[in-house]
Amino acid sequence: MNPSEDPEIHSDGSEESDDAAAPKARTVRSSRACITCRRMKTRCEIDEALGNACKLCIRARRQCIMQDLPRRRKRKTTERVADLEQKINALTALLSANESNSPVDHKKLASAHGDSTGTSASKVQTLAKPDNTLIAEALSRGLFTWETACKAFERYKNEMCRYFPFVVFASGSDAAAVKQQQPLLFFAVITVSLASMQTTVDAELCDMLIKDLALRVVYTGERSLELVQTLIVHILFYGRAKNMRDLNFNQMVHIASTMALDIGLGRRPHKSTLTQRTDPHQLESLAGRRAWLGCYYMGTSVSMSLRHPAFVRWSVYTEECLDVLSDEASVLPSDMWLCDLIRIQHIAEDASVTFSMDDPGAIVTLRDVKIQYQIRGFRQQLDYWRRHAKTDLTLPYVRHVAACTDLFIHEIALHPEHDIDDLRSPLRTALAPPAAAVESMTSKFKDLHFIPARVEALFACLAAIHECFDAFLSIGFASMCSLPNIFFVRTGYAARALRKLLNICDSQAEFEGRSHVDVRDLKFEEYLTAIIDVLRRVHAQNNSVVARAFCLVLSQIKTQGLNSSKLLSAMKRADEAATTRSRVSPTSASSMPSNERFDLPCLHSDESQQSQRTESLTYDSGDLNSAPPPQLPHDQIPLDAQTQAKSAQWLENDTDDAFMSGIDVLQWFEQDLAFDDPAAYDYDSQLTARYWQQ
Repeated sequence: MNPSEDPEIHSDGSEESDDAAAPKARTVRSSRACITCRRMKTRCEIDEALGNACKLCIRARRQCIMQDLPRRRKRKTTERVADLEQKINALTALLSANESNSPVDHKKLASAHGDSTGTSASKVQTLAKPDNTLIAEALSRGLFTWETACKAFERYKNEMCRYFPFVVFASGSDAAAVKQQQPLLFFAVITVSLASMQTTVDAELCDMLIKDLALRVVYTGERSLELVQTLIVHILFYGRAKNMRDLNFNQMVHIASTMALDIGLGRRPHKSTLTQRTDPHQLESLAGRRAWLGCYYMGTSVSMSLRHPAFVRWSVYTEECLDVLSDEASVLPSDMWLCDLIRIQHIAEDASVTFSMDDPGAIVTLRDVKIQYQIRGFRQQLDYWRRHAKTDLTLPYVRHVAACTDLFIHEIALHPEHDIDDLRSPLRTALAPPAAAVESMTSKFKDLHFIPARVEALFACLAAIHECFDAFLSIGFASMCSLPNIFFVRTGYAARALRKLLNICDSQAEFEGRSHVDVRDLKFEEYLTAIIDVLRRVHAQNNSVVARAFCLVLSQIKTQGLNSSKLLSAMKRADEAATTRSRVSPTSASSMPSNERFDLPCLHSDESQQSQRTESLTYDSGDLNSAPPPQLPHDQIPLDAQTQAKSAQWLENDTDDAFMSGIDVLQWFEQDLAFDDPAAYDYDSQLTARYWQQ
């Protein structure tokens, strides 16, 4: 046989017949060379008329052997691609279920991919959980109807979000559209809105929301702008779950801030375009900027109140967000107040850093001229903010925020030698300090109480406290029931500051025989009584646990202030004597004591100092000419037997309120601290329906 006709010699690697393989061989030979030509690096030319052998092999009379083609293996799909395909199928099923508004059967979705592994099946089942499961479950269980949900959404959109407009909706937003696009955020809005009304399902809804957030954030590690907004709404109107022992709003704030940083908020992008700002799904949208400003505000507020180092600080991106929200044509009306709110918060943040509010061991004293100039600088910044704020400054909640900021920048005047730890609980008693410690404390008061800068700062604190109380009491009752928790927290902070001012007045009268601040000007009992009454009414209206907590705490502050203050006791005895005399010659008297001076045997002032609002109070327990008896400092005064019996549980729990923190007051509620008997304040068992309606 001719070698050129031998099929085994010129094999092309195919198992088919020669007739079927001839065209394929010619195609292959046209682009390949035989083994001999490849070794000799010569051109392999095939003459079809002579057969399948090349010309060089025919001329040399040798076999023309072609190398077999490697058989290509069929490309297999990797496990990752298969997993992605399963996820796509699961998401497709979810979209179909959402469009039909029918609940999704998780078992059917999990069984649709029977060839997947156990891990993949669990992932599919986790992802198969629709975002509106909470709403569907609440509706199916009859916790609320769709009409109630729409009313609650309108309540949040029109009333509740105006105080801190971090998560807002346009006036034309429809509840059904928000439910379809952001179901988890919609459920959070419904939860906080129903909690501000007299409902019995708010605790159940809050429990459902917290469990779902824990599953998404901690277990599955989800991150999205919607989750950040949901956390912000939950923190502003914080309510804890049924079985939760301790409050964890501080952790929730940091979770929201960390998630915002993880998804790209908090920093400027490389390329900022108009499309990125207007697209609602872009992180650089207006909603994303509002969410980041909310993280900044809550993070700095918590760090200032708890005296922790700030996790979120002012940045260039924060300033850029304010510029965008101020200049954009498509901004909402609430963005104007949002920008003013963040700017005044920046002033408070700078004051916290300047005065080392997170470091009790720092040396900050008003005898330092630099500190005095810094306080004046913050006053000027606050005045500049008031002049250039675009928001109506007569609104009660705006006045409240401004007054609390004013109090915070002057707070160091309440602490001699930056001793923040001197703010102990009013119910705390301790052993008498040694004589050297008393002398050191006395010299400290002598050095500081007569510094004009500190006296000026104390009067600024008093004015800020009264402005805070007036703003809080001027809020309508309907609006009071829908206030965010931070308003109650800061009102408690102002009450603690007023209690500290009362301690300063008593200490000055005790050690020096006179006080620069008139104790009547504090209006301690009048303001606290009015605020406690408002908090009781709020709790009776919507069963607010926050209002109840601060009602109890302010009652504690009021009771212990009245029991421990010698000046207030002397004033009460003088008022009783005046009432007795008025029975003989009745005169008109106002319910709220004014700034008018009365001739009390225990309170005397220098008329030359009265014009400068630095009235000096002479302390005497009975005789005008008698020397003041030696007494302990007011935070060391032993309580009477009745008060000691009531405060036993309080004292057993070593709660440190040294930082004058309103948020600490909120954390006391139902934690390790046990309040005095609520019945002592006619709060629980002794309260009747008629009393709550007053």
